[in-house]
Amino acid sequence: MLMTDKGTIKDDCIITKMSDAEFHVVLNAGCKFTDLAHIEAVKSSEFKGKDISIEVMDDQNSLIAIQGPKAALLLSKVLGLASSAFDDQNFMFADFARKYKSKPIIVSRCGYTGEDGFEVSVPH
Repeated sequence: MLMTDKGTIKDDCIITKMSDAEFHVVLNAGCKFTDLAHIEAVKSSEFKGKDISIEVMDDQNSLIAIQGPKAALLLSKVLGLASSAFDDQNFMFADFARKYKSKPIIVSRCGYTGEDGFEVSVPH
């Protein structure tokens, strides 16, 4: 979630920690330019002199949302996995080790519909 300097919510992006030095950020498509500008401004003011880089990957990946009570079952079938493949993946956690047709994908368990669901980042 992007916050203003007053502690209010600027946008509801999803930030996932991949490692101590790397984060995966999914921005709201309609606000991506203002969100990127906000991130750059915070980086420039709050982290001046730190070795921080931002790599925009919107030309490489697409995001597919699978929502609803059967989302985990559907996604496991599409990926050719056991129906219990996502039983241990908690809400708001991402799995960076999944593949589809030998290409890496990112599976985040999140839902914006009030139902269980996933956002899957796949190569175009």
